[in-house]
Amino acid sequence: MLAAIAMVREQESGTIVQVYASDLSAVEWLLGKELAYLLIGLSEAVLAISIAAVLFGLRLRDDPSLSLVGTVIFLAAAVAFGLFVGVRAGNQTGAVQGTAIARFLTALLLSGFIYGTGWEGVWYAPLAIALLGGLLFRIATRSLGTMYFPN
Repeated sequence: MLAAIAMVREQESGTIVQVYASDLSAVEWLLGKELAYLLIGLSEAVLAISIAAVLFGLRLRDDPSLSLVGTVIFLAAAVAFGLFVGVRAGNQTGAVQGTAIARFLTALLLSGFIYGTGWEGVWYAPLAIALLGGLLFRIATRSLGTMYFPN
C-alpha cells in the first residue's frame, strides 16, 4: 500500500516531472522504488519474527530456507502489486482502496490454503508468486511507458 500511495502522491504533487526530466528509464525508476520498499518490508518481517521469538518462544521446526525465500518472494510481489496499482490509480483514495480490496480478497481466499511439508509440498507456491510479481512489475513498467511529461 505504501508503494501505491507514494506513486500516486508523486503524480498528484507534480514531483514526478523531475523524474521525467532525468535520464532514468521507467524500469530503473520502478526498480529503485521496488528495492526501497522491499528493504522496508524485510526489516518489518525480521522485527516481527524477532519479537515473536523473544516474547512467545516461536521456533521454526523445519528448514528455515522455505520461510526466508518465501518471505522475500512474497514481499517483492506485494511491492510490485503496489507499484502496479500506484501507476494505474488516479488518486490516493483509489490506490488505498485498490490495495485494500486485493489484500482482503487474497487473505480471505488463501487463508489456510498452503500448509506444505517443506519444499516438496509447496515448491510451486513461491514460483507462482514470483511469476505473478514479475508480471505485475512488467505491467507497471509498460503502463508507465516511456517517461513523458503529463498534460
